[in-house]
Amino acid sequence: MVMEVAGLTSFLLESVNSLPSRVLEGDLFAVTVLLIFTYVVVFLINKLTGLIIFLLKKLFLLTIVTLALFQFLLGLSSKVAAEGFTLMLALMGGIGLAAGLLAVVIALYSAFYSFKQIGSVFRIKGASAEAQPKVVEAASKPAESQGLPSFVPKGGDKSVGVILVYVVIAEFGVFSSYTTPPPVASVGLGFFVLFLAAALLFVRRSYKEYQKGLFHLFVALVFGGVLSVLLGHFWGNYSVEQLLSLGYFASNSLVALLTGLSLSIFMGSKG
Repeated sequence: MVMEVAGLTSFLLESVNSLPSRVLEGDLFAVTVLLIFTYVVVFLINKLTGLIIFLLKKLFLLTIVTLALFQFLLGLSSKVAAEGFTLMLALMGGIGLAAGLLAVVIALYSAFYSFKQIGSVFRIKGASAEAQPKVVEAASKPAESQGLPSFVPKGGDKSVGVILVYVVIAEFGVFSSYTTPPPVASVGLGFFVLFLAAALLFVRRSYKEYQKGLFHLFVALVFGGVLSVLLGHFWGNYSVEQLLSLGYFASNSLVALLTGLSLSIFMGSKG
């Protein structure tokens, strides 16, 4: 029996290895096997592409917020060691820690249910051809709609609450890590304008409700702008005069704002 299994395995491996050359020689069986195999692969890719993209987005979110929280904790410990445990540091640190933990919880929850939904597609047996697209569509819906707190709405686009959480942890993460600001204010201002144009285009193409996307972008811009000034002064040691002038566009506050906006509108869109 062992000999038969070993012989079969050897035959299959030899057949696979010789398949390309046999196809070139015009072997009908080899051509048939190759074309059927190609069809099956393309079929599976077509079925799973939406799910894979959906899952990747959740994994990217988890990676980003986890890294931001880690950088924040390192920055917080360094500031406590250098400045002592002051009231302002405790306040800012508490806000950053709460936002970071909440963001990680949301990301973990979302990633977990993404895996669960993808797994459910493969567990369904005997589904009709008409029912299968509905299963895939259901699995492609955002995981946040299946039990997250009320500030995470059901549907494709996220709520303002989630958007602001992403802004907070992203900006804290930037100020807690090594970041290079624009060399001069004019360069930073030009980049900011280009970023807003790209953000508007992204919102237009990725949000189910364009008006809601614009509202999210506006809220994130205002909230993130104010937060970046506060963090720039209390966390980044920039002067208030610089942050309230064109010098803002040559500071890490601008980098923090753009990072927060990027994460919030990307993760706030459908999917």
